[in-house]
Amino acid sequence: DYLDIHNQDEDYDLETFNVSQLAARMIYDQYPPHEYLNPEKDEENAIAIIGYNQAAEEFLLENIILSHYPELNNLKVYLIDKEADTHYNDFNFKYPFQAEFIDLIPVKLLNGSFYANFAWHKKDIEKLSKVKVVYMFGNSDSELLTSSANLRQFLYNQTLSISQTPIILCLPEDAGITELLDSNRDAKTNASFVFSKRLNIQLFHRITDTCTTRNLLEQTELIDKLSKIINYYYSIKYEFSYELKEHWKVDNADTLINELEVLMHEMPEKDEKITDRTIQKQLIRHLSEKTGIHYNSLYSRLSVEKRWNILTHRKKDSNRYAARQLALKFSSLKRIGCEPLTIENITRFYARLAPMEHKRWSAEKMVFNYKYGPLVSDKAERYVLKDVLKIHDQLISYDKLTEVEKEKDLNLFLLLPLLSQIYKSN
Repeated sequence: DYLDIHNQDEDYDLETFNVSQLAARMIYDQYPPHEYLNPEKDEENAIAIIGYNQAAEEFLLENIILSHYPELNNLKVYLIDKEADTHYNDFNFKYPFQAEFIDLIPVKLLNGSFYANFAWHKKDIEKLSKVKVVYMFGNSDSELLTSSANLRQFLYNQTLSISQTPIILCLPEDAGITELLDSNRDAKTNASFVFSKRLNIQLFHRITDTCTTRNLLEQTELIDKLSKIINYYYSIKYEFSYELKEHWKVDNADTLINELEVLMHEMPEKDEKITDRTIQKQLIRHLSEKTGIHYNSLYSRLSVEKRWNILTHRKKDSNRYAARQLALKFSSLKRIGCEPLTIENITRFYARLAPMEHKRWSAEKMVFNYKYGPLVSDKAERYVLKDVLKIHDQLISYDKLTEVEKEKDLNLFLLLPLLSQIYKSN
């Protein structure tokens, strides 16, 4: 994270990635915990992580950043491993703030067969049998496949259901075991089909399901499109006024910014097809008409791509996290009755929505090593504090924020009708 590689060129975008981190992100996006939870029911909404390696650690971090709900109850995560206490202590040492965002509970695994685990206390057996989804990690394909089948036996004895609790396996691909099991078998009898369709055990291959052109480039196209629009919205609200005053000496810049924000909020009701290009075209054209400044002159500094390319890699990733949590937000809003998704309804549910976004934002900042501290008014020193030393004065509870700071947490929700239209069209 300290090697913040970025460029301001619009012709290419230089990115770096870590296989374990990217695999954890893809597992979270393909099998997000919120799809299996039901916060409305009076029951334990918990997930289990069985086994521990770098991918499991990264997956825990994904949940710390993204698994937040309007109810503001922490997601309960059972960390089940033969060295559960050791891994818990190591994780807590690296991320001492984790307890603010998830309830991580270590449970010692007695062995991989789960048979001897009947020596567990009754409460431990009940914990595992009631989780909504299980994510399994390890360093051996064959061991993981065997353990997942043993776990399915254990869960069947507790629930009398063959496939009630989904199991997600992150295979390290230390051997071609799945290819061997699938060879010379038809589609309905090979191991992958039986595990997936019959036993509800989904196989995710850490390398081959992650390191592909589609996953590294094409798969992120929608997320980046949404991320750029989110960033553009914040640029309009907090950067455009300075640009208009500084470079074009516009006197009524603040009034124009308010008009742009209204235009952006009205787009879902007026336009059937919305893209980043149509957004910037309408907004820059409006500025050009109101100020008399040539469209191309405004475009050179205020286009979507220009505002995106001036960001550091960390800031781009921050917008991506906001975009990746949209599915959970849409699901949560529907569940609490915020329908249809309009500015009026979102404003009405404001008290339950904004704290959720502030919690996600705070978790993300803390995972990437930000610390709380006061900021100064001097622009140069403020930049060093925020972007180099990673100091931020808003890493506090939501109720301690000023009204202006609270508004920032609501902003993203006010953009949801627009983002929803783009999300559904893709």
